[in-house]
Amino acid sequence: MVEIMIVVLIIGIVATMAIPAFAKARKKSLQTRFINDLRIFGDAADYFTLNTGTYLEDSASGAIPTGLEDFIDDNRWTDGTPIGGQWDSEFNDSGIVSGIGVHFGADPNPGDAYMTQIDAEYDDGDLNTGIFRKIANDRYYYVLQE
Repeated sequence: MVEIMIVVLIIGIVATMAIPAFAKARKKSLQTRFINDLRIFGDAADYFTLNTGTYLEDSASGAIPTGLEDFIDDNRWTDGTPIGGQWDSEFNDSGIVSGIGVHFGADPNPGDAYMTQIDAEYDDGDLNTGIFRKIANDRYYYVLQE
């Protein structure tokens, strides 16, 4: 009986060490997927602009801007981002001409520290400058045009 208790205790100790490592790996994986999706959507938006001569329209959060569905898998857009929130496009709003990004809205905002980690991987590590910015309290966007 004592041997079984020792084995259970060892398994518990190993689990307490492994769970934080798995959580950290999951967080990094979701951030990487978000960055990759943002790159894909950004490239598609640039391609859309080159082909049409116009920027993406301002769309409701989670709704694909008209015409972008020809360039991306619409399920990846409408299913939301891997880090929470909804994909969104802005046009002549929030101080930019055109941009795509995440609008957390009703979803919990992971906060500036979390989004700065993403910015450090994607851009310059500063949410106030560069091409990836915080444009409103719950919105972080890849700026296509200022």
